Amino acid sequence: MEGEKLRGIVTERDYCWKVELENLTAKTTLVREIMTPADKVFTVTPFTTLEECMALMDSHRIRHLPVIKNGV
Repeated sequence: MEGEKLRGIVTERDYCWKVELENLTAKTTLVREIMTPADKVFTVTPFTTLEECMALMDSHRIRHLPVIKNGV
C-alpha cells in the first residue's frame, strides 16, 4: 500500500519464481523487485460472492485476491 492505494502484492509464488529460481537472496532482494504490481493484481470487494471469487481465481490461475473497499 501507498497511503490508500494498492501498489502490489507479494506471494509465495513471487518468492519462488523470482528469488529462488533467479538465485537472488531474501536478505538483499527488495519487495518492489519481486512483487506483482497493482495493475496485474485482481481484486474483489466485500460484496463479491465466493462463487465469483472462485471463478476469477480459476480463470486467471491465481490464488490470492485482495479485498478492497470503495475502490482503494
